[in-house]
Amino acid sequence: MSPNVEIVTVTPDMARAWLKFNTRNRNFKSASIKQYAADMRDGNWMLAGGTIVLSDTGTLLDGQNRLRACIEANKPFQTQVLTGVPDAAQDAADRGAKRTAGDVFTLHGFENANQFASTVAMDWRWDNGDLLSKYAPSIAQQRAHLDANPRIEEAFKMAHPLTRDPICVPPRVAGCFTHRALLLDTDAATTFVQDLLTGAELTAGDPVLVLRDLLTRRRLQRFKDAGGINALAVMIKAWNARVNGQTIRRLFWRSSTANGEAFPTMLGLDGKPVDWATVTRGQYDPIAEMFSRAS
Repeated sequence: MSPNVEIVTVTPDMARAWLKFNTRNRNFKSASIKQYAADMRDGNWMLAGGTIVLSDTGTLLDGQNRLRACIEANKPFQTQVLTGVPDAAQDAADRGAKRTAGDVFTLHGFENANQFASTVAMDWRWDNGDLLSKYAPSIAQQRAHLDANPRIEEAFKMAHPLTRDPICVPPRVAGCFTHRALLLDTDAATTFVQDLLTGAELTAGDPVLVLRDLLTRRRLQRFKDAGGINALAVMIKAWNARVNGQTIRRLFWRSSTANGEAFPTMLGLDGKPVDWATVTRGQYDPIAEMFSRAS
């Protein structure tokens, strides 16, 4: 039996049948399955070179996570299928470097693309009620989120100076927070970021001055714990205190102690918790602009 490659539309029933011959493979990767299933369910799966590999003995050598995702999504997907290779071919599988969201954004002309991708991913998790997790949305999910939230690029550029000394906020946190603030009020967001950056003319007790002092003192640690979640929490608390016209002496978020707090909810300028589903997300499309610039 000689090797053969063809493009096949794989159904959930086919996936179940092939997985019965999944007798010599790695453990399933739940995060990858979740990403793949989301793309299949949302119609974002694309034929892009990934291959299901079946040996000349019928053993499944590669593609188990895509097949499991097909079953979970209960949707067919199109892929290349390679059959007729020896079982030993599995030892040479997956040697290429996986393309990341940062790679994709680089191809479309975005600056600091890896940091930008992490900002889009964090903002996606915020919208999907998964902010405190480490789940990485798929490239298609990030592209779709950026399409729906075009001001992320504006926010990322505005917030980038906050990632340098003496503030040193993680880029994803600076960009994600600034995006949410911009969606609520452009002037208030711009003032908040500039005040945090310079500290100019801020008086004692101003929440942004307290935040700035905290971030400056902890710049060597850079709030790396929990992927920057602690830094995002205190930024939100400072925003809320300024919205409410409060003066404060200290700023903290207890996340992992016996008296731990819930993650803070961002307030609108009316002092009420924001329902993000009702917030207008912007008018222009940076991805379309990048495509037209490249053509």
